[in-house]
Amino acid sequence: MREDDIKYIIDSSFILAHLLPDEKVSQVDEVFEKYAQGNVSFIASPILPFEVTNALRYAVTSKRIKKENAQVLISDFLNIIIYLHEVDLIGALRISLKVNCSIYDASYLYLAENLNIPFLTLDEKIKKLSKT
Repeated sequence: MREDDIKYIIDSSFILAHLLPDEKVSQVDEVFEKYAQGNVSFIASPILPFEVTNALRYAVTSKRIKKENAQVLISDFLNIIIYLHEVDLIGALRISLKVNCSIYDASYLYLAENLNIPFLTLDEKIKKLSKT
C-alpha cells in the first residue's frame, strides 16, 4: 500500500458488483479503474474472502453463474490486492449493539471508524449506518 494511494474499506457487496457480470455498477467500475491504475488501495475485514466465496457459491446454487465461472471469479478475486486488517471484536460488538447490525457488518464499520477511511458498500442499510 503506497502512502499516496486513496484508501477505502471495501465489503463483499462492492467486490461482488465488480466480479459478477449481472451486477455492474458505474461507481464500482470507476473505483476499480482507479485501482487498476495503481491509485487505490483496499482494506477489509478478515471475513471478506469467506463472504465473497459464499456469495459465489450461492450464485452457483441459484443458477446465476456456472460452477466453472465461480472458480474463475474466485481467482479474479484473489488477484485483487486487499489488505485484511485485524478487527477488535469488543469494538465491533460495541458498534453492532449500538446500530443493531450483524458482527460481520460491524467489523467493516469498525475499520472505517477506527482507521478513518471511507467505506465502500452497496448495502443500503450499512451505508446509512456508516454515516451515524
